[in-house]
Amino acid sequence: MIGLLKLILWTTAAAVVSATAYIWAVFRSVSAINGEHMQTSTVVPSSLIRSTTVRRLVNPRGHMMVFCSFAYTFELRGPQVIVSDEAVLARFVRGFFFGPVLAVERTFIKMFVPALTRFKDAPGFADRHNVWSSSSLAPDHLPPKNTILFGCFYVAEVSLGFRHEGTYIDFAFGSDAGPAASLYRFSVKRTGMHGNMYSETNREVVTVHLSSLSCNPVVNRPIMPQWFQVYQQMYVQLLFRDGMAEVINLTGKVWPRIPGRDTPPLWVLH
Repeated sequence: MIGLLKLILWTTAAAVVSATAYIWAVFRSVSAINGEHMQTSTVVPSSLIRSTTVRRLVNPRGHMMVFCSFAYTFELRGPQVIVSDEAVLARFVRGFFFGPVLAVERTFIKMFVPALTRFKDAPGFADRHNVWSSSSLAPDHLPPKNTILFGCFYVAEVSLGFRHEGTYIDFAFGSDAGPAASLYRFSVKRTGMHGNMYSETNREVVTVHLSSLSCNPVVNRPIMPQWFQVYQQMYVQLLFRDGMAEVINLTGKVWPRIPGRDTPPLWVLH
């Protein structure tokens, strides 16, 4: 009996320590991003809704969808402006999927549902490349199309736009034959430069944008109750902050642009 009691106490203590460490890691990561400098919306670009990824994989029957989007606009100054759009997004991907916020879900997926995502019409899906660790991701390049992160997040599209034209990557997850399918589009766009590219005093405005949509691809009905949509939006916002924290680790100090001051609304960016 005493042995059982000790086991319970040690297990409880270990759980408390683990939970405390997780909460502290999440707090340190997300607190690096000031929420006052973020834009939040329930609107996504119409180009995303019309995209091949949505029409062919996530929502082929055109069912009702739930949207949310986040954006963080900041300035790169001096030598920082030579950092490519792809490098910014590559770091964002690393922080979003392999940061502390997703740690619990990531562990659960690896242990219990390593093949959660299935899309029968995805070209090349059968030959997908699985990535289980952040060390398998290139530090300054996006994962190629048909990559799948820990069996769940499938790279459906990658577009490396020219300077000022935008770069994005689409991650589809869920199933076109199940009750839920979703898409994350991460994009970066530069909206203006002041000064010569190689000048120490030049400045460039950069926006990192996350668009999210979800639907029931089988039955045309709401995918989740209203209260869960609120929770989901809060969770995705934490993931977005995790991704932006990794971007800051790449570029060093950045200078946030306060929304409303020379910052276009979300639906104008794309």
